Amino acid sequence: MIIVRLQGGLGNQMFQYAYGYALAHQNQVELLLDVGLLRGDSRNKLAVKRSFELHHFGVQNVFVTHQIMRKFSVSANASMYDKIFHRIYRASGKYKMVVQHEQDFDKSHLRLRHDEMCLAGRWQSEMYFQSVRDDIRSIFSPAKLRPHPSAEVMLDDFKTSVSVAVHVRRTDYKKHSVYSEKIGALSKGYYDESMQLVMSKLKSDAENVRFYFVSDDIAWCRLNWEELPNVAFVELPAHENAHISDFWLLTQADHCIISNSTFAWWGAYLGSKSRIVVAPANWAKSQDYTPEKILRKDWLNIDNTFED
Repeated sequence: MIIVRLQGGLGNQMFQYAYGYALAHQNQVELLLDVGLLRGDSRNKLAVKRSFELHHFGVQNVFVTHQIMRKFSVSANASMYDKIFHRIYRASGKYKMVVQHEQDFDKSHLRLRHDEMCLAGRWQSEMYFQSVRDDIRSIFSPAKLRPHPSAEVMLDDFKTSVSVAVHVRRTDYKKHSVYSEKIGALSKGYYDESMQLVMSKLKSDAENVRFYFVSDDIAWCRLNWEELPNVAFVELPAHENAHISDFWLLTQADHCIISNSTFAWWGAYLGSKSRIVVAPANWAKSQDYTPEKILRKDWLNIDNTFED
């Protein structure tokens, strides 16, 4: 049995599931998911509560029970009963807790052999699931998603041009006290340079290239690029799963320019294998928030700065 402790939003959960799936496949054991960390932490006011997102791809009914989870981990406010049993289980050596150190990449984590493991980390690299890459692309197939009808209408517009999806993430990267300091919103210059680079790669189709901005801050995007003749802005009706429609559109464009977001990473990764993808070489302001192996070698990774 492999247990994955899910944390973060859609993109993070996809990375964590992918690594757990790879190890479960390697060890020929069951894969289970723990959603306890998604509820946030009452002791940390900055902790962001999240929802379980993998159900959008049909992943469900694979949740670990409290009775199993206490063999691997115990919260600070757990009952004395749970704490005692946790110590007994851990002392047996049977139940292995695998914790990623910050965002470091450790090759030994690719070769773990154990029947009972719990994984706690972000695991943000394709290398963690390279051995089952085709399976993961199938599990996370965009065809499984149910976008809003307006997104399907927008896709028809994509098909009239050489479409380039441009993902801009700003809201929490500007307002959250930790994310703004440690991750940071990418500068306008990064997107300008990325668009120029894509145009240089698509010289023969330059007249037909159109950039479609997908963002949590469309107003900022309009302020900076509305006057350009070859841009459009994805503005879909507000609804509970609007982000899934945005994600689906990222996978459907001919090419993609991504932000420093795992949401955008997967949107680019699940699209056509022949597409051009531009990504920021400097993923975050802080090394503690920079995944060591997140950037793919076949993507165009360009130097970038962050907004002040």
